[in-house]
Amino acid sequence: GTIFVTDTYQTPYMKGLRVGAYPLDDVNDRSGNAKTLTNNNSTTFTSGPFGNAATFNGTNQSLSRTGDSDFNIDGSGSCTVSFYFKSTSASNPAAVVRMVAIERAAGTEAFEFWFNTNGTLSVYIDDGAGIATITSPGDFHDSNWHHVVGIVSFSSDFLRFYVDGVQIATTGWTNSNSFGTDALYVGSNEDLSVFFAGQVAQLSVTMSKWSENEINFEYQRMLRGLAGA
Repeated sequence: GTIFVTDTYQTPYMKGLRVGAYPLDDVNDRSGNAKTLTNNNSTTFTSGPFGNAATFNGTNQSLSRTGDSDFNIDGSGSCTVSFYFKSTSASNPAAVVRMVAIERAAGTEAFEFWFNTNGTLSVYIDDGAGIATITSPGDFHDSNWHHVVGIVSFSSDFLRFYVDGVQIATTGWTNSNSFGTDALYVGSNEDLSVFFAGQVAQLSVTMSKWSENEINFEYQRMLRGLAGA
């Protein structure tokens, strides 16, 4: 079928097995799985590409869902995480800060997206045995909206990273099939020690591998939403 990109299509793109889909105009999950997030320290929701977006103060605010085994990204296929983000300031952060993190409470296993102190972006995968990281060129901590996609493949053992519809890199890694991740954090990670100052919107977590056309579609949808705004 045909997917039309319009300014009224406000649910994050979903493909295959849906884990969670969050426009982040509130804490509700639109995937049909009722994976409602917890609002920590009164995170607000203010204007974004489509309606409102989660807006974090960089001090103590985050959204989370913990103790939920459905966020176990282990498997024999792939997992794709996609979201939009915008930093509040163009000045780079003083410390590494996570925007989105899927983690295991009782272990090191994680699938995370963070800002480095020079404004570059990193995607990170750790299954407790093998670790892989990809870091972008360029400074994206610029107070503008951007789109990020990370794809981890369990069958082909690779990590792939896209920013604004462009593939940054693909790297191999060792998959031991031992994740057991059980928590989702937005605006921070399970340490809750460093917090993102900015906005996050249209977060999608699916057990599937998005194609380049699908990634570009979601990036173009963000641009359409911003033009509509």
